[in-house]
Amino acid sequence: MAELTTTTSPPVTATKYNLKEMEVLCSEALEKYFGQQRGYKQHHTHTDVKLVLGYTACALAAFDFVYTWKKPFEETCWSTLLCVVGFVIFSSLASLYTYLVEKDTIFVGSKVLEDQKFVLSVSSRTKPGDEHYYLTLSLRPLQNQSQAPVPTHSFSQSLGKWFHESGQLDMAAIEHDLGRYLDEVEAKKQG
Repeated sequence: MAELTTTTSPPVTATKYNLKEMEVLCSEALEKYFGQQRGYKQHHTHTDVKLVLGYTACALAAFDFVYTWKKPFEETCWSTLLCVVGFVIFSSLASLYTYLVEKDTIFVGSKVLEDQKFVLSVSSRTKPGDEHYYLTLSLRPLQNQSQAPVPTHSFSQSLGKWFHESGQLDMAAIEHDLGRYLDEVEAKKQG
């Protein structure tokens, strides 16, 4: 089992009746734990794709704003229509990317284990009215991009175990559980 070290960051508190806020805090703690304490180098591909699509949509809107500021409406009505359609298309693509590709993924990172680079992908979700935080971890070799299904390991934990009565996140408890889950996944990895 990996050495357990607790972070010394200031305490993080959530409204104890707000499930979404607790989920976000757990996801942030998870990213810090896998990135800083377990040595996985985080990949930001999902964020980069959404930023490119969003900035492209905004650039179209900015271009249209400047162009219509300088020219009369009769000259700009078709360019405005094209920019609006382009904005809708790029914004929709960003939303579709989030819904169809990124899904519930909150962390993707890579690390060298036993002279081979592995990619860890972590997804999380909660269900309305259910205090459990559901995690799905998958660890696959970076070089082996075959069509074989990637083994996934699912875990769930009550958010009440990771938060004090005051709503403060218990970093020692979440790091202990995440370490246990990751150790289990790394032990089962395919070589």
